[in-house]
Amino acid sequence: MSCVELSVNISGSGQFGNYTISGNLKYFPAANKTGIIQVSNVSSISYDTGNSGQMICTIPQNDCNSNVSMPYNFTSDNEYFETGMAMDGLNKVFWRGYLDEGSFSGNNGFIYTPNSTCMLWKNPSLGEHNECCVAFAPAIQAQTTYPKCKAFRSRFSILNADDNFSIFATVTMNYTVNGNLVTGSGNYSGPSNTTIFYRLTDFMMSKSADGLSLTGNATLKDGDAKFFAFAMISPSDNGYLTVGRFIRRGDQTLMSEGKPFTPQNNCDYFNEQYSPNQVSSSQFCCQTFESN
Repeated sequence: MSCVELSVNISGSGQFGNYTISGNLKYFPAANKTGIIQVSNVSSISYDTGNSGQMICTIPQNDCNSNVSMPYNFTSDNEYFETGMAMDGLNKVFWRGYLDEGSFSGNNGFIYTPNSTCMLWKNPSLGEHNECCVAFAPAIQAQTTYPKCKAFRSRFSILNADDNFSIFATVTMNYTVNGNLVTGSGNYSGPSNTTIFYRLTDFMMSKSADGLSLTGNATLKDGDAKFFAFAMISPSDNGYLTVGRFIRRGDQTLMSEGKPFTPQNNCDYFNEQYSPNQVSSSQFCCQTFESN
């Protein structure tokens, strides 16, 4: 099942303010694989000042709504986004995570299911968040069962479209999956004045200059979960681009809903516009499957 509507309740206390915020996020499909997300039923109060929230903003869309009592719509295209509320001069995180294949997933790859509808997380500066899926839609089911993948390899490149697609920068990464732990290691090759920012679901690592190595890991939630790898090469204002992803559904490792990695079809591909004259090209492949 895919989660298409969330109910969010937040409470904060202590040095970062005493407040509550609640509201809903709902997904509506749109053309060209984009989606419209509506933020509605928003209620908020600061117990320190008596003020309600003054504005809701979303990144990376950089879109804001100053009338928080009215529904607020923005578009998203299979990406990470973060929605926050301005209150008493501070930004309070309302929700952060992924819209992926028309379904909300938590910042840590958590998949909302009918048997696990809510995710609770706490942060001293961001408050206590209780996020529950209140509406589901059917997801495509895999028709055949294959062994799970336990090792992946990716190659992500930025290509110069105006120079016969010559390579501007490349990141190669290897990933091993051991239970809930995904460990990544690899290398960056690019201009010496650039920095590579690499994100494994909710873990970020960055290294600068050509030839430096990257290491890091992400911990998946128990049960069904999603893993995402993103990269951004700075200086740039183009945001993160997709390196690869997989979905863990039961005993399956999926490229997308209903489509498993298999020995005969072990690679997924991603291509995105990076700048007016550059494009990204990524190959994300399962290298090793578990034994039956």
